[in-house]
Amino acid sequence: MLKTPERVPFLLTRDIIDGMGVTGVEGVFRRCCEENLSVMQTNKEALLTIIEVFIHDPLSKWALSPLKALER
Repeated sequence: MLKTPERVPFLLTRDIIDGMGVTGVEGVFRRCCEENLSVMQTNKEALLTIIEVFIHDPLSKWALSPLKALER
């Protein structure tokens, strides 16, 4: 709906990093990201199967597009 769509799904700003404490991104955040990636790699077939359901879901085509929202 924005004039210029947001291209970055997640922006790790200085404010967020400061909120992580002394270790910043090299502490708990990094360990959690690494563990998350490992779990996704281990279970990639199940994850891809679930994601494919969303790709082929006919209900997503019922959603109101930004262009049609502007027309209304």
